[in-house]
Amino acid sequence: MIFYRNIVGCIGRALLFSGVSGLLPLCAYAQTHADSTTTHADTVAHVQPEIIVIGDRLSSVGSRTLLPVSVLSAAEMERSGAVQIGEALVYVPGVFIRDYGGLGGLKTVSLRGSSASQTAVFIDGVKINSVQNGLTDMSVFPTSMVESVEVVRGGESALFGASAVGGAVNIRSLSPGGKRLLRVTSSAGSFGEIGLGGVLRLPVDSTMLLAGGEYRTSQGDYPFDFTEFGATRTVRRENGDFTNASGVLAWSAAPSGWNIRTHLLGRTTRRGVPGAVVQGSIESREARLEEEDALAIVHAVCGIDTALLLSVTGTGRYNTTRYRDPGAAIFGAQGIDERFRTREVGMTTSLSGIALTQSYEVQSDIAFAELLGNMFQPDVGDKASRTSLGLAIRTERAVDIADNTLIVQGATRLDVYSDAGTAASPLVAFLWRFADVPVLLRAQWSYNFRPPSFNELYYLNFGTASLRPERSLSLNTGVEWSIAEEIRVEAAVFSIDTKDRIVAIPVSPVTWSARNIEGAVSRGVELSAHLSLYSGGFQADGSYTWQESESRTDNLATDQKDLAYTPGELAALTAFVRLGVFQAGATVHYTGRRYSLDGSSREALLPSYAVAGLMASATAGIESLTFVVRLHCDNIFDARYSVVRNYPMPGRMFRLGVDMSY
Repeated sequence: MIFYRNIVGCIGRALLFSGVSGLLPLCAYAQTHADSTTTHADTVAHVQPEIIVIGDRLSSVGSRTLLPVSVLSAAEMERSGAVQIGEALVYVPGVFIRDYGGLGGLKTVSLRGSSASQTAVFIDGVKINSVQNGLTDMSVFPTSMVESVEVVRGGESALFGASAVGGAVNIRSLSPGGKRLLRVTSSAGSFGEIGLGGVLRLPVDSTMLLAGGEYRTSQGDYPFDFTEFGATRTVRRENGDFTNASGVLAWSAAPSGWNIRTHLLGRTTRRGVPGAVVQGSIESREARLEEEDALAIVHAVCGIDTALLLSVTGTGRYNTTRYRDPGAAIFGAQGIDERFRTREVGMTTSLSGIALTQSYEVQSDIAFAELLGNMFQPDVGDKASRTSLGLAIRTERAVDIADNTLIVQGATRLDVYSDAGTAASPLVAFLWRFADVPVLLRAQWSYNFRPPSFNELYYLNFGTASLRPERSLSLNTGVEWSIAEEIRVEAAVFSIDTKDRIVAIPVSPVTWSARNIEGAVSRGVELSAHLSLYSGGFQADGSYTWQESESRTDNLATDQKDLAYTPGELAALTAFVRLGVFQAGATVHYTGRRYSLDGSSREALLPSYAVAGLMASATAGIESLTFVVRLHCDNIFDARYSVVRNYPMPGRMFRLGVDMSY
């Protein structure tokens, strides 16, 4: 194994060194590209392929129409009243947020019936799924530190690497580009919530600098109804407090023909972990989770000639996590005290160009991750590490057929993991663009994979070192119709067939073990519509998703039965109107019934729920200052519900905010 890891590392270093050192001298000038914030590319006009490589994006303008993509802008998230990314994503088709309650509750994202670990999450194009558990907590990313969120639905491992079984989510942090800006934000809300933040962006000589930060805290002591031993009463959540401080420093410049952009992102999070509300034990009053996370990203882009572009991205990440619960007597008299430290470094190099109206891209990745902790299997010790290599090739071509246009995309990726084997991920996509009607037809086939996380391989009394990676076959077909300039509708049909699905199997009354089972199948239909009238003075967006996710196993109790936490239906509607300096809006999202365990047992059934919200804002200007006052009410009808069994959600909540910008 040591020899194998050394070989992988040497090959990766050689590939990167030869690729970068050989191409850097060719960079004669930088080819700058406009960073469009338009949500949808032009889907009617015929355009030739173009090189647009922006390191913090998942899809270029040229390829975006081939993929089912949704983009939430900062303005849209602001209007919805969301202060965390997880709150905003509930309005995207095919997205399910597993929410454990309140601002401090864990929030994970799943796409199209896949699991949270089968959804790749990025910041500025850099994957941030935890190597420890494969998940990404969407509660720790404040919307005030984000320019947009891009959601690509469907299996995309050929384009985005491991874990993109259901799709990918890319969080684009604040950019140093743009006009000089000073913004200060403040808010106060229900259950002791307080938020303070600010952003400063300014040019310094030939560079652009940006600094931003947000501090948000909440007591999380919301009331909920609880039936204990036959008696129903209202109690308040305890140990649900949450404090999150995050910041970003960004710099951009164009020295010697390069476009360079650097992001430094950091956060510290402190929260109580009250746990599940169960009979005889309403709260875990002493459980605490502390986390620090730092991420450094350097994007460098250079135009080699008019049709060739080089992009290099280097990353480094450091994370510490500590979970303590003195009351967890099952682990001994001192309870539990888990400590983990993660270190990750990586580099991605891509070369893209156009020849004879056909675009090409070749990309290589190398990454190293190391996890140190005190809860590994005895034969592992206190450290686990992983080296990975990736090589991807993508090509795209547009062909005119009887005045119509057929765009064909092919891609394949080879990944080598030091502890999880080798995986090949091919993809083929087609798009038919009609000349006479504003309609697009899409079709896509891909083969995707997810390697086991460190917890699934090495965690004490749970990990299984012989686990196989999950493999999935994904199919997607869809149509997009721009009925008029103001109206656009979209429909998609999808299927995801996963083999060697990794699940937790009970092996004793108190222990579980990670095991491979035969697999799972998810299939469904997505519908969405966008309406914009009066030059954007009125906007409405709606979506509906029907999906069916079933287990494939030799266990009769779960075979061809529903997977845990995959709702049969998801729906959302947002509507906003602007009248001069005033703006008002309404939101509603619906989640259908689901099961808390694999299988369709009545005992595991969770009821459907719908949550509605209202918002209003007013804008005033005083000389060079602009003030915005916002009032938001979430769960206006005070619905009592749980997304996850035994984790009650807050009832009606209010938030008042005041922003000042210069």
